[in-house]
Amino acid sequence: MAWGIGGVPRPGSRPATRPLLYVDIDGVLNPAATDTEGFTAHRIGGLTVRLSPAHGDWLRELADRYDLVWATTWEHEANVHVGPLLTRRHVDRLLAWPRANR
Repeated sequence: MAWGIGGVPRPGSRPATRPLLYVDIDGVLNPAATDTEGFTAHRIGGLTVRLSPAHGDWLRELADRYDLVWATTWEHEANVHVGPLLTRRHVDRLLAWPRANR
């Protein structure tokens, strides 16, 4: 398998299994707008992150069809700080940040 930047598989290089779906946080799950109804503001470090509980449900539904992978500058911190706010399950099973040593 051909690994790209940060250990993420290059498109078309994985064996024919389930497709990958890359999930970003900032500007996608965490909107830039501050007047977001249905979102809850969380302080993570020095940042305010706005997340919707509905996104956790959507991600679980997508995980039935796709292998979800974080595509974010949060890197491994996404599983530590953001994932638990979105899911009630152990987030490493839902969203992964690929390991560079593969």
